[in-house]
Amino acid sequence: MLSILLVLLAGGLIAACGNEDDAEPLPTPRVDPGEVRAVSDEEYLAIICTGLEEFSSALIRADSPEEIIEVVQAYIDSLVVVEPPEDVQPFHNRFVGYLDESLEDPGQLVMRPRPLPEDDVRERLAEVERDVDECQDLVFFAERQDDVTR
Repeated sequence: MLSILLVLLAGGLIAACGNEDDAEPLPTPRVDPGEVRAVSDEEYLAIICTGLEEFSSALIRADSPEEIIEVVQAYIDSLVVVEPPEDVQPFHNRFVGYLDESLEDPGQLVMRPRPLPEDDVRERLAEVERDVDECQDLVFFAERQDDVTR
């Protein structure tokens, strides 16, 4: 029963359509600037989708909240060392902050809508997402499943 609930909650995170563009951007954790590397849309999407897949798997397989927290922290760590394209940066900062805020209660990630970029950026990323291997089983930037025809 618990695993069914976790699968449903993971699906809610993947399909959540909340957009917090009007919310104040959350701070990105500090890292040594020498560690940060610029990435393309495709590289950024691969990181986003890999982290989402690992989080979804952790929801199903984890034996404790601490295991989920470790996965979320690894997701944050994979994001703070990249610099996405300039128009993606505001979303990136909000998303990292969203993940960071969930470390005390990772259940927030399935209950609270995730931030999305501005519509034009989201639409561009949704188009690119189709061609990124790591995103083939996920839809992160499309608002609705109908937005993506695979």
